[in-house]
Amino acid sequence: MDIKLKISTIILTFLAMVMPTQRIFSQNPSADVGLRTVVIDPGHGGKDPGTAGPDRKNDEKHIVLKISRLLGEKIKKEYPEVKVVYTRNGDTFPKLTDRVQIAHDNNADLFISIHCNSSSKKAASGSSAHILSRKDTRNPSRDLFEENLELTRLENSVIEFEDDQSTYKNFSAEDQILNNLLFHANFDYSVMLAQLIVDNLATNPFHKWGNGIHQNDFLLLKKMTCPAVLVETAFLSNQNERQLLVSEKWQEEIAERLFKAFKVYKEVYDGSVSAPVYEPSTP
Repeated sequence: MDIKLKISTIILTFLAMVMPTQRIFSQNPSADVGLRTVVIDPGHGGKDPGTAGPDRKNDEKHIVLKISRLLGEKIKKEYPEVKVVYTRNGDTFPKLTDRVQIAHDNNADLFISIHCNSSSKKAASGSSAHILSRKDTRNPSRDLFEENLELTRLENSVIEFEDDQSTYKNFSAEDQILNNLLFHANFDYSVMLAQLIVDNLATNPFHKWGNGIHQNDFLLLKKMTCPAVLVETAFLSNQNERQLLVSEKWQEEIAERLFKAFKVYKEVYDGSVSAPVYEPSTP
């Protein structure tokens, strides 16, 4: 979704909250809002195999690509109006910056990165979802949200067709408020999707790893300007979970569980950003 449309949606939602005496409840059926583009990111790839599998055909990079494709096909079948973009569709190695750029270039409404976990402790197991931390976990005084706001200022300079991006470093008070609303909304949406993924994925024979949802300052996540979740499907280093991860049956099942989470997320997301039409009340 275009950042201007996102901000407009936030304004309209705010108006709906603060002006209860006005009739602003009718919906505009022609408004092109809602989740329209999802970017699916199969982790690793090419020269980066990720976690080694029981054989080269079942390294992490191959497993997550299969799961990503299955998830994408399910989304396209159920929601033909949703554009599904992959950061890679083969055994290639897109850099982290390339993956981020693909999301930006396609005005992504949602970014899902799919991985397999690994640990030197062979007993480690479980599924988890990771979102952007509000603070740098290694440097608590560092505000990651403020860094993301700077990125949005640069994004806006492109939208406004300005060559000198530095002119957008000093936003007005209104701009600051809107951008803070946008990024806090993205954080809340990311939390919601992470919870849905854990609720659907971490069920028998899988379970939650740790508390299920983790906040991290992954470079991939902190450069995103849309809701974003990194999924650790299960531990490839765990013998029992490895047998499931390399199974076509369970790759399909994992994709189906992720899709169920996506369906609920899309319904809630679309409902929350539907743009109301403002109609002044009659005297």
